[in-house]
Amino acid sequence: MAEENILIVDDEEIIRVSLQRDLLDEGYVVDIAKDGKTAIGMLDKKYDLIITDLMMEGIGGVVVPLILPESLQIKICTFLSNCSFHLPLSSPLASSCK
Repeated sequence: MAEENILIVDDEEIIRVSLQRDLLDEGYVVDIAKDGKTAIGMLDKKYDLIITDLMMEGIGGVVVPLILPESLQIKICTFLSNCSFHLPLSSPLASSCK
């Protein structure tokens, strides 16, 4: 597998570290950031994928893709780690996450 760089952005350490460990085990190069501001400061490195929490203090995951220059070809995956609602499996949003 070609070396692929992933950046994980989440304000919850357990999520950052768990995802990092799992992705490292799969052979990816993984960096972590505790918030959007830190992540933006790390974008001098080329990432193939950014996995970010949507809801964080300061710069959240919704803002990170908006700040990226269009010239960067980075895939963004966002999620809610402390979401208090559940989507039925028949929901279009749930089916798009499969």
